[in-house]
Amino acid sequence: PQPRAYLYRPGFTGREEVFRKLRQRIDAARGGQGAMVFLAGESGVGKTRLATEAGRAATGASLRAIASECTPFNVAEQEGADYNGAPLHPFVRVLEAVADRCQEFGPAETARLLGARGRVLAPYAPALARAPGFHDFPDAPQLSAEAGRQRLFRDLADTLAAFAADRGLFILLDDLQWADELTLAFLESLPASYFEENPVVFLGTWRSEEATDPLRRLAALPHADAFELGRMDESAVGEIVSAMLAMKKAPDGFVRFLSEQSEGNPFFVAEYLRSALAEKLIYRDLDGHWRLLTGDDDTRASLERLPLARSLRDLVTRRLDGLPEACWHLVEVASVLGRDVQGDLLQEVARQEAGLDEVAWLEALRTVLDRQVLDERAAGQFRFVHDRLREIAWHRIPETRRQMLHRLVAERIEAGCATHDDYPQNYRALAHHWTQANVLPRAIEYLDKAGMQALDTFANNEAVAFLSEVLVLAARDGASIDVARRARVERSLAEARLRLGNLTEGRAHAERALQLCERPMPVSTPRWVAGLLLQSGIRIWRSTFPGKQRPDDDVLAL
Repeated sequence: PQPRAYLYRPGFTGREEVFRKLRQRIDAARGGQGAMVFLAGESGVGKTRLATEAGRAATGASLRAIASECTPFNVAEQEGADYNGAPLHPFVRVLEAVADRCQEFGPAETARLLGARGRVLAPYAPALARAPGFHDFPDAPQLSAEAGRQRLFRDLADTLAAFAADRGLFILLDDLQWADELTLAFLESLPASYFEENPVVFLGTWRSEEATDPLRRLAALPHADAFELGRMDESAVGEIVSAMLAMKKAPDGFVRFLSEQSEGNPFFVAEYLRSALAEKLIYRDLDGHWRLLTGDDDTRASLERLPLARSLRDLVTRRLDGLPEACWHLVEVASVLGRDVQGDLLQEVARQEAGLDEVAWLEALRTVLDRQVLDERAAGQFRFVHDRLREIAWHRIPETRRQMLHRLVAERIEAGCATHDDYPQNYRALAHHWTQANVLPRAIEYLDKAGMQALDTFANNEAVAFLSEVLVLAARDGASIDVARRARVERSLAEARLRLGNLTEGRAHAERALQLCERPMPVSTPRWVAGLLLQSGIRIWRSTFPGKQRPDDDVLAL
């Protein structure tokens, strides 16, 4: 049994009004006007299901609908850097759809949809570089950090507008609480005039309990519609229970009991019912009618005696405990891989770790899908039915085993992408897996790469987080970095801090970088003059002989 897509019907608190508003925005897009809509609500309240229904409505209205999710690698209660997906990763699917259209219609379409903008966007979506006619356009000129950031946002907005020109575009951005810095800044940068002139509809969702200041700013934009989905009332719970059990009307006492236990959260309702069915607390009699274990008595006292778990963690734990051993191995690996699970990677690691043959692997996968632990999102791509399942499964793995699994995953990712153009898109995933595997030298290497990638793509807060984590790990036992790398990290932290307007900390990082290079900050006027002349000479040297720099030239050029 599983809840049906009734979340926009009357009786589901607030959902019918939200869905009506979404349909209005979709209809307006058919007339050439876009919109920005946000849905907030607690975990499990039904945001994604409602947003998916809106996507289906957009497709039915002949809009081009593309769903994308923000990808976290961390799970709850983990510490350290923010291991979300690569910069602008929620837009990769959209840009890949642009690349596919260019492949279909040739260089003329590449010129219309991308043009010179393709050179700016290709680092974020490598598929664009394979569009016919892509290399006919020159490399993008170098700009300052802020100017480059604004050009990126402008080029992405213009490309989406060009892609939407013929039939409108509906973009679902699920779980924005896990979005990268550039994605949130891009959405905030779009003015009201953009939606007045272009049929682009953004629908973003996030967990209200994990709302951040950037998300609150998005919700407060005057040209954005923001809604918060509430929990369901008792009648709505009754409709879900009746739908899942294929009953005309579920017993009133049982519905009231479930409504109280779940507090109106649809995910909790579904988990309680699954648990009750699995443990045969609800069963069909010989006439095909559903009965409670207590018989026809559904009074409060009888229901309280049911051996039903009283917390979501207990419910999920019971469901996971009921899995066969091979299935549990598969779930362990999936929880380590992250929110979105690539089937080939899951198969390689799970079969290697558990020693499963092809038949055993397929049987385990089928069982996990049938028991609604994983869901197949597309061919060869899986996802936990709910993020809470993944979080609880990950925390149940013993630490030493968890480290081993993270190491296997990291090794497989490296082996699979080290020679491909999407290698930089995996820096953050590799940083996360090597950190969790406690292989500090490899973790430092990819944290450094992720930090420099963030700095190069103008995600300054993320650059600070990753590069600071490099210094934290370098201070642990068994880890170290050489002086040149430490100086470069300090220099990069100085640049990121200065871009953010934090002059005090930026100066402190710059001074530490210079000290590491044995070039302390000058304290007298003559030394300042000499330092400025030296920096000017270094810049001239770098532009004249770009391949002959010393390791500390980047630091001195600050």
